[in-house]
Amino acid sequence: MGVTVASLESGGLIVRSADPSDGRRVMLSTTAAGRAAIQARAEARNALLAEALAVNFSSEELERLLAAAPLLERLAQVV
Repeated sequence: MGVTVASLESGGLIVRSADPSDGRRVMLSTTAAGRAAIQARAEARNALLAEALAVNFSSEELERLLAAAPLLERLAQVV
């Protein structure tokens, strides 16, 4: 974990700060660059998913997936 944190920190994606209530702990926060990287990755993932859906599913299948989405969300919450 230390290597991962150090890499993120050296890349300017996170910053470390002391926990004000417990000097033994270190708090990690994302920087503006870190938040931008997270956003860019989410957008890329969403674009890939949208393309996969458009290319591999018929409009009828997409309608069924849309209807099933609330059930899938409930399932994800219980597992």
